[in-house]
Amino acid sequence: WLSLAGMDSAAFTGYDYDARHWRTANIEAYFRDQGYPDGGLVWYRLHLSLPAGAPPLKGYIQHANNAHAIYASRPGEAGTLLAMSGRPALTADEMVLSRKPVVFSLPSDTSLVLSWAVANYEYLHGGPFHAVQIGSAQAIDGMVLRRTAVAFTCYGLYLLIALFLLLHWITHRRDLQSLAVGLLSFTMAFPAVSTSGSLELLLPDQVDFALRMLVEAPTGLALNGLLA
Repeated sequence: WLSLAGMDSAAFTGYDYDARHWRTANIEAYFRDQGYPDGGLVWYRLHLSLPAGAPPLKGYIQHANNAHAIYASRPGEAGTLLAMSGRPALTADEMVLSRKPVVFSLPSDTSLVLSWAVANYEYLHGGPFHAVQIGSAQAIDGMVLRRTAVAFTCYGLYLLIALFLLLHWITHRRDLQSLAVGLLSFTMAFPAVSTSGSLELLLPDQVDFALRMLVEAPTGLALNGLLA
C-alpha cells in the first residue's frame, strides 16, 4: 500500500499514474495512525498482480468511519468507481458522512490498481478503521452472510438474557443485580446490529448515517450510565 494526503484528483486513480513519490502505508486488518494531520482526505493505492484464470474477485470494506470511495483501473485505463460510502472531500462542509459497509466486484485482469480515497476528519492521523478485504466472490459473500448472522444472533441473545433477568427481577424485587444486568443486556442489543453494518446492507434506503448515530449515541450514553 502507498499513501498520499491533502489532495483530491481523479488522476490518482489511473493505472499508469506515477506514485513513486507516495509513501508506504502500513495497512492491517484494523489500523489507525498513518502519521498525517487530521483533515482533508488521504489516498491509498495498491497494485494487485493476479494469476491468469483467477476466479471473479469481490471486495468488502466494513467501514472507514466517515466516508470513502474505492476505484480500480486496468493497464492503460483510468480508474472506475467500484463503491462509495458517503462522499470523501477536502473540506468538512463538502463531505457526506457515512459508515455504510460496501461490497464490490473487481474487473477481470491479471493486473489491477486499487485507489482508495478516505475522508480524514477525526481519523487519528490518516488511519481508517478497517482495511479492504479481497477474495473470491463466494468467499466474500459467505463472509458477509456470516457477519450478518452473527450480528442478529447476538441481538437475539441479548434480548433473551434481558427478558429472563427482567422477569426474574419482577418476581424478586430485591434482586437489583438482575435488574442492572437485564438493562445492560437490553441496551447492548441495539448496537450489536447497528455497529456491524448489517442494517445498511439489508436496508440501504432506510438506514443512513443519521439513523445509525441515533442508535449508537443514546445506547453509548445509556451503557456508561448503567455501568456506573
